[in-house]
Amino acid sequence: MKYCKSNLFSIFLIIVAVIIVVSIGGSIFRAVKQSDVYEGFSNSEIPSIFVVRPADPNWQTRIDNNDQTMDVASTNGWSADGQFAEGSNSGPNQIGNQFNYFAQHWLSVTGLTSGQTNVWSNNYGSFQNYGPYSFSVTTSGGTNNYTGIFNPPGYTYTKWNWSAPAPPPPTPTPNQNLNIQELDNIDCVYSQIPYPGATNPGTGSSNYTYLGNFASYNDCVNNATIGPDAKAIT
Repeated sequence: MKYCKSNLFSIFLIIVAVIIVVSIGGSIFRAVKQSDVYEGFSNSEIPSIFVVRPADPNWQTRIDNNDQTMDVASTNGWSADGQFAEGSNSGPNQIGNQFNYFAQHWLSVTGLTSGQTNVWSNNYGSFQNYGPYSFSVTTSGGTNNYTGIFNPPGYTYTKWNWSAPAPPPPTPTPNQNLNIQELDNIDCVYSQIPYPGATNPGTGSSNYTYLGNFASYNDCVNNATIGPDAKAIT
């Protein structure tokens, strides 16, 4: 009987230990997920560092290439004055243009509508983190409307707005799975386009929509009968 009780007690301890381990593991998992929610900010593709380079002739290329080099010798000093909100009125330092361009470029590249980065610059002898720069964009009538928010040391909350033409939509990639032929060696084509959902293209006329003759690739792509993603030409 003592042996049986001892075994039962051991089993009980094992069960308790398993429950404790599972509980701790679940708590850790939830903590990690919660951390992701608060810290992820759907901002992972936007660079976490934006280096302001006063009067640098290559500032735009450096932003495009996400150049985060911090070299005091090759970077003019800046003490985070109000130039960051000057936008297109930027003087020779081009600081306002750099702030605006960073937001426009990286929101366009990532496809996000808002983002945040940390602003660094040469504070006349050493690089300093001037704090977070937040930005967002909305589009209306072919115009992108941006908002920037920056609050460097020594400044109160600062918010400014600017606009820029919205970039054109991407050129559609032609679908290569089409029956398209050239006629008489001239730039005139006809095409037969599979109906949406056609299971056996090429085996019967009922699977196709005939679009007619076209004088050029653009005429074919821009024809309103079927969307441009369903057209191609050789």
